[in-house]
Amino acid sequence: MFNDYFVETWLDENPKISMDMWNVYTETERRTNNHVEGWNSRLMKVAGKHHPNIVQFVYALKREQAATQLKVAQHDAAMLPPQKKKNIVMGQHLAVFKQEYGSGCKAVLSFLGEAGHLIKLE
Repeated sequence: MFNDYFVETWLDENPKISMDMWNVYTETERRTNNHVEGWNSRLMKVAGKHHPNIVQFVYALKREQAATQLKVAQHDAAMLPPQKKKNIVMGQHLAVFKQEYGSGCKAVLSFLGEAGHLIKLE
């Protein structure tokens, strides 16, 4: 039941919702929106509350700008913190799965199953 709905809505040859709308297969930099969620959380911590007044919000934005300028300077000086080993390994495995799928060696459901298992969706 749910499987039929899921396949018809998202994965069929003519899905109800086009793959172009949701598929991030070609995305290589960001695989999640965690960076956006993290930024929002950090901004609210700097502001001190979830619904700051305008003065608190402007102050938080100024602090965020200063932090961003520091990160840009660190990036330019090649001083970024290294990626965690588990994230590097996961990225390598996903790249292999993606290559196998792209070359036709792997079906979409197999690709999704292996990727889901890799990121512990099972």
